[in-house]
Amino acid sequence: MKLGNPNGARALRGKQVGNADAVASIKAKAARQAADLRGIVDDVKRSGIITVRGIADELQSQGIRAPRGDTWHPTAVARLLNRLNNATHPD
Repeated sequence: MKLGNPNGARALRGKQVGNADAVASIKAKAARQAADLRGIVDDVKRSGIITVRGIADELQSQGIRAPRGDTWHPTAVARLLNRLNNATHPD
């Protein structure tokens, strides 16, 4: 049994139809999720927790699920904050 694409690397260089739409859909979903969390993140920041690790711990303690699983990591919080900031100040 042979594994892999029978066309080899040629398939990777071919026309990628629909990829832009898929990426746009993923970004739109992430933006909606970030907007849903805006109030919670603002409350956490007002309480004095401003580091990404602190915000991650607080979201975790409140039982809020992370976008890619159950556990919030500082990187996910940093991405969330960037999305919220970009939504407020689009370039």
